[in-house]
Amino acid sequence: MNTFKTLGACFNTKKIHIGMDEAHNLGRGKHLDVHGYEKVSDIMRRHLDRVHQIAKKYGYTPIIWSDMFFRPWNGGDYYTKGKATIPDEYVRALPEGVIPVYWDYYFSNEEHYDDMLSNHEQLSDKTWFAGGAWTWGGFMPLNQHTLENSIPAIKQAKAHGIENVIITMW
Repeated sequence: MNTFKTLGACFNTKKIHIGMDEAHNLGRGKHLDVHGYEKVSDIMRRHLDRVHQIAKKYGYTPIIWSDMFFRPWNGGDYYTKGKATIPDEYVRALPEGVIPVYWDYYFSNEEHYDDMLSNHEQLSDKTWFAGGAWTWGGFMPLNQHTLENSIPAIKQAKAHGIENVIITMW
């Protein structure tokens, strides 16, 4: 039995990718001037709740990149050093029904992916994984690099019961 669903099967319900990653200065610009200081998790939750309600109104399930649930409490880094405990405020910032996508294209050891997938299990049991077909380094795709990073990632995604895997090309 194949652990991974086929591409068609994973999109039987309407999904909409709303991004929400790399918002490194969330709450520090004009929002800070107008509203004063607010925790990143509170701003994220309020905005994500609103976008989620709009998506549901039209029959969509939102999927989002997961890095903004790690960076604010992890010194600005997405990747943790080993298994970590996500603070409750960031776990609560992900509304029920919003699917986090763990993206990672950079590591060639299974332990890293095992740690990060274990960390993501704290957010949701519906997490997806997005790897990368290395095309962003120039005119030629870096196939060897893609394989070196993708094979351990896919092995760990399978070991963690991840059912939906997407490959990105930037």
